[in-house]
Amino acid sequence: MKKNVLFCIWLVLYAICAGLGFLENPQGLQKAALMAISLIFFIPGVILLVDSILKKDKKTLCILRWVSGLSLGLTTLAIIANVFSVFGSAALGSTLYAILILVSVPMVSGQLWFVSLFLWACLFFTTIWARKRV
Repeated sequence: MKKNVLFCIWLVLYAICAGLGFLENPQGLQKAALMAISLIFFIPGVILLVDSILKKDKKTLCILRWVSGLSLGLTTLAIIANVFSVFGSAALGSTLYAILILVSVPMVSGQLWFVSLFLWACLFFTTIWARKRV
């Protein structure tokens, strides 16, 4: 599969997961479906990662490193901002939470925040490891 197609699929999954992140209190089957979709979100990234390692494609590795690094960094900043939003208004808290949903896809939609952060970190550190091998 071409890289451009995989990046487009990943972008569509981003949009789906970002939209699903705004659902409030999913229960039962809906919660399970959200978790499954949040795991599916990482499949194009992993395919791109493996393909770029096998083909020794430094450019794609660099793109994946930037995407995963930005996601981790912006998520960290958004979580810190959300913690400090208790000193602000309710509107500020809601706005910062919406920003968190958008920068941390699929963390909120997947319900299990640590799984998403772990998978982003795995993607990030694997690109660093692969850079030395390629």
